[in-house]
Amino acid sequence: MGQVESSASSDEVRVVVDQQETGTWALLRSHSEDGEPITIFEHDPKGSSKATTEPQRKLLAEAISNGSQRLRGLRHPGILKYQWAQEEAGVVSMITETATPLLVVADNEPLYMTDVAVGLHRCFVRAHVKRLPRTFETIAV
Repeated sequence: MGQVESSASSDEVRVVVDQQETGTWALLRSHSEDGEPITIFEHDPKGSSKATTEPQRKLLAEAISNGSQRLRGLRHPGILKYQWAQEEAGVVSMITETATPLLVVADNEPLYMTDVAVGLHRCFVRAHVKRLPRTFETIAV
């Protein structure tokens, strides 16, 4: 796996989801220099089972890079908060606020498609919501 710059030492990084499970990325947990919990999404092109040919690897690396750049500019309550990213020796590491992937949640308790649909709906609705004073309900615009 790749290196995480000075924000976390290797002895305090814990693997939550291995890249072999997803085929694309590994999810690691650690703490920032100021002690805040962080999540590290790490993509190592050599460990990707979803991209088996060189053109597929190149396309996947491009998609991950573009996604990281887009996430950097998004600020929304329903979207993971991006902190920073780095690329070293082809391994891309993206650091965000703490996150638990559905893959892990589904292992611990039953996950129904309605749960996923409700979660996605909340994200999309929040993107188009205008808050009024507390005496009024939140309304969509």
